[in-house]
Amino acid sequence: VRGLNGMLVDRFSSEAQQNVFIGGWNGILAMLNVGYAAGHFIENQLSAKWAVHQGACSALLMANVLRYHSTSHVSAAQQQRISSTLGFPTQPAAELIGDLAHRVIARAGMPRTLAEVGATGEALQAFAAEIFEAHSQTLNNISPRPFQSSEDLLELLLLTVGRPQLVVVGGNYSYTANGERHGN
Repeated sequence: VRGLNGMLVDRFSSEAQQNVFIGGWNGILAMLNVGYAAGHFIENQLSAKWAVHQGACSALLMANVLRYHSTSHVSAAQQQRISSTLGFPTQPAAELIGDLAHRVIARAGMPRTLAEVGATGEALQAFAAEIFEAHSQTLNNISPRPFQSSEDLLELLLLTVGRPQLVVVGGNYSYTANGERHGN
C-alpha cells in the first residue's frame, strides 16, 4: 500500500516503485507457499470478461472472498492473523482489507464496484453459472469453503457489484446488492 500510495503521488518515485515491486514479489511468494487461491482464479475470469485490470479485480474481490471463506475454520484462523498483523485483532479481516482496498483504488480513480465496469446482476448470474459449470472442481480444490453451486459463487460476486441499487432474482429468492438473500 505504501508503494501504491507513493506511485499515486509521484509515479517516477524510485522508492515507491521499489515498494510496489517488493509488494508484488511478496504476493507471489505467498501464493507459491500457500497455493493458488480461489479469489485469484475468479479475478482472472472477471478481468477477461469485463476488461478490468487484474489488480483492480483483486481490490474489488479481496474482501468478499475473505467474507465468503470466513466460515471455514482454516480460513478463520488465517484471517485472524491478518487482522492482528494489521493492528486490529478484533476487527474482521474482510472489513480491514475491504476498507484499505477501496481507499487505494478510489484514490487511483479505478472502479470500486463491478457495476462501474458494466457488470449487471443478470450478467453476473450468467457468469457465475458459466464459471461454476466449467471450473467447479478447480475452484473447490483451491477453496477453504467449497462452492456447492453457482449460487454460492453469485453470493460472493454480488457483494462486489455496488450498493444498493441492484437486485437479482432467481427461483424463489433474490439477492440485494449487499449480498443479502431473501426468500427460499
